[in-house]
Amino acid sequence: MEDVHRGAIQSNYVSLVEQTDLDLMVSALYEKGVFSEQMIERYKDTQKDARQRKRQLYLDVMTRGPRAFAHLVDALTEAGYWNLVRDLDPDSQLHSAQDRPSPRPLPPRTREEKPFISISNGRTKPVTGIDPQKTNEEKVNQKPTESEMNYSHEDFKIPHFDVTKSTKYYDDDDEVSGIKAYRTRDRGRGALMVFNYTEFANRVEEPRLGADVDCVKLKYLFDEMGFTVRSYPNYTKKETVEVLESLKTNSVIVEAGCVFVVVSSHGYARAHSSDNDFRCHDGTLMSTKDFLQYFNNLHLPRARVYSDILIAHSTVPGNVSYRDSKDGSWYIQVLCEVFARYAHERDVVELFTLVDQQLEERFRIQTSSIERWGFNRRLYLHPGLPRPPRDRPADATRPAQPAQPAV
Repeated sequence: MEDVHRGAIQSNYVSLVEQTDLDLMVSALYEKGVFSEQMIERYKDTQKDARQRKRQLYLDVMTRGPRAFAHLVDALTEAGYWNLVRDLDPDSQLHSAQDRPSPRPLPPRTREEKPFISISNGRTKPVTGIDPQKTNEEKVNQKPTESEMNYSHEDFKIPHFDVTKSTKYYDDDDEVSGIKAYRTRDRGRGALMVFNYTEFANRVEEPRLGADVDCVKLKYLFDEMGFTVRSYPNYTKKETVEVLESLKTNSVIVEAGCVFVVVSSHGYARAHSSDNDFRCHDGTLMSTKDFLQYFNNLHLPRARVYSDILIAHSTVPGNVSYRDSKDGSWYIQVLCEVFARYAHERDVVELFTLVDQQLEERFRIQTSSIERWGFNRRLYLHPGLPRPPRDRPADATRPAQPAQPAV
């Protein structure tokens, strides 16, 4: 398999595992000759978790020769996973003519290079143009997450976090301290929304190398914890606002027990205000205050105004947030490790406290910070526990919505 195809599978690995049916894909790939009858026995072993078997399936596809990628795309097309096909193959006929990326001329001396390049060597590809005719819905469903495919097979390793699973629910009130807990078990497990801006029109900023690694790691981590994951890479300000305005009718978000929102971009402190700005793909700025207003109760059907919101910053406002071009930001590296290890028994405030401790111990020169807006209860994420049947009425308060503008 060519590196470009292997890289496409790697960057969409979480989505493939999350969205596809194991038995359907095993049968289709067997019929197309990607796997022999003997080889598919490992994917039928019901003693292993189905998700684990799917992970192995897509890892194995990458070792199955030069035609394996084409067969995978065909199998996904026939099974109706058209969004995945669009993300895997920018040249797919499932893209409309205007959405299909046009060939980009390369400078003469780089014409021999592969289109998927390493993020660790400082070379960058041209910033894509912005199509004003494309609607937000088309972009959600059709745009390949090419910023997450901006590295080669040799440089990228599919993330793996051994997420410790919960054995019991911790959302009962703490009678000793008097601190109540958010009751999330009567709702969906949770949702992760990732707004990741890595490239900017007209090169108003340099590409943010390594930020897409953060995105892949976060999607893998929260998928393992049972969250629904939604990603919005390189959106313009208008498209970002359209997504935010759709929140109150988005069933994934409305029915979630808690929502994590990650904003990753270049950030700018305002001189005479406590507000900050972050840059969108089209080069325009959006204030964090304007962004966060979509998470108050004027936009979501709840009882209070600004409440149940925890804002975590990767650094102290006005200071630098460090990022490695290969391994991603220091903050997300530590966050993923802490959440994977301790989310089964620690509440969210404790988790972010541990993140800050380990960030300081490991790197010495960066401190994170959090703000609490009416976030006055304990929130447990309960990774691995199923949603049980309702045994009492759901908590009438608004579910916690930790927002994490990493600006």
